[in-house]
Amino acid sequence: MLLELERFISIVHKGSVTKAAESHNISQPAISQSLKRLQEHLQLNLFTSLTPTPQLSKEGQIVYQLARRMNDNWEKIQNASELTNLRGSQIISLGLYDSAALKLIHFLKKNLDTNEYHFEMKIDNSRNLLSWLQAGLFDICICVVPQQYKPPHNITILKTYDEELIPVSGKKWNPKKEIPFILYDAGSTTRSYIDTTFQKNNYTPKILIESTNPNFLLEMAESGAGVTLLPQHQITDELKNKSLHKTKISFKISRTVGIFTTKTSHINLKHPLLKTINTTLK
Repeated sequence: MLLELERFISIVHKGSVTKAAESHNISQPAISQSLKRLQEHLQLNLFTSLTPTPQLSKEGQIVYQLARRMNDNWEKIQNASELTNLRGSQIISLGLYDSAALKLIHFLKKNLDTNEYHFEMKIDNSRNLLSWLQAGLFDICICVVPQQYKPPHNITILKTYDEELIPVSGKKWNPKKEIPFILYDAGSTTRSYIDTTFQKNNYTPKILIESTNPNFLLEMAESGAGVTLLPQHQITDELKNKSLHKTKISFKISRTVGIFTTKTSHINLKHPLLKTINTTLK
């Protein structure tokens, strides 16, 4: 099935069954049959549609991430010089949500490829990260814990902590008047915490803009378009240079962040790497 996986990856990368077939010097029916064999073997539909461009199903997204990782590792195995460079290093795969990546950036830059560790990272939203962790893609996953989350039998939550979301804007708003909000997308894990807090405090926000990109939220808030909610470490410089100002709200909003691993992983709270990560995130 390795050949089928390679062709599956090509369909995703090329954005077309025809172009993927051309890249492998085979006919379109041949690569279509290859995809059919793979789906029958896995008993999964990997795409919701193939035209006009291939759209991965949820299961297909997980298989794609695993297949790409297998392909990358196979390339490393074939590259003798890279194997020599990695000799003695512990390969650690990390799944990070955006805030954790920003907090860990200095640590990761310093230790990205050392004699002790070699990191492989994926930065994405919390829902995707947890799905890929369950599929075995990561050694460590750091993301926002979904509310009322019950981890599957193969996942362990090693540590949780609360991360406050600070209301900020480039404009000073009167808290007694209606404030326009620039929030994380509806349906996102972080937004569920925000909505729950608003509801508990009988507060109905005027939502101006929604986005999954925290950098876009930051830029829109700096423009004075409205108030956004971001963790302290992401807005430290902006508060210091006064391109952002804190907006007074009568209640605090926070989300719970978790450090996850699988029960078969060699990573635990006593692992020196995890101790450093935990200290950095606090």
